[in-house]
Amino acid sequence: METNLFLINAYHIGTRIDLAKVLNLVPFEIVKDEASFLLFKKAEGKYLYIKSYGSVVFCGFQSKEIEKWISKIAGKKVDFENLFSEDYELQIEPNRNSEVAFNTVVVPEFSIDILHLVMLNLSQSVALENYQNRTNLLLEQTREISDNLKHTGDIGVPRRRLRKFVGRTMVLKNRIAENLLIFETSDLAWSNELLSNLDTELRNQLDVVNRHHGLQYSLDIVKENLDLYRNILEHKHSSMLEWIIIILILLEVADLIITKLF
Repeated sequence: METNLFLINAYHIGTRIDLAKVLNLVPFEIVKDEASFLLFKKAEGKYLYIKSYGSVVFCGFQSKEIEKWISKIAGKKVDFENLFSEDYELQIEPNRNSEVAFNTVVVPEFSIDILHLVMLNLSQSVALENYQNRTNLLLEQTREISDNLKHTGDIGVPRRRLRKFVGRTMVLKNRIAENLLIFETSDLAWSNELLSNLDTELRNQLDVVNRHHGLQYSLDIVKENLDLYRNILEHKHSSMLEWIIIILILLEVADLIITKLF
């Protein structure tokens, strides 16, 4: 009997994935592959999709299998319950037009391209969720520094710690910039009208574009705050150096006066 319902589960493991290593690790049939992704077929109705930016998407796998393969792909034991995830049903209904609702995709026929498009959008969604969580942590830390500045007049953070904070922010901004293309429309969407409409509906339902813009806006706020903190520290450091120079000059003058008098 032909399958008319596919359960799709997307996860983000929090780190980049070496696809070359995955090729030697996964014994399934390769259906599609490019520099940024691999799509495997284990059996009829069972597929595994892996994106290099850290997303792993399963179709037709049981939870125990999913947990096992995520640990293998990550190369370590992972906290499976706390991974960022997205679950969807792909329903095949020949007499209906394509439609995307909450956690459900309905299409009139099954194809690898349709499955690939759904998996791609879900992989983007969980990647965005991971980046948003990391950005929220940075925002919370800058909020604490701002509160300290408000109540004490001092940011209360050593220069070294602030530099590390700036470094973490820039790494995250660069990581998102590296993967910027993952949030653009897939080439698959240009191949036919069904795929184009499906991609548009999925992106709207998952709110990919707005979430990405919000993410960039949040990171810009963090960067602006860090630049302000750094300027305050540099001004404080410059003032301290000026006072040290003044004190040294006064000591030199005092020593000269004492030498002249005695």
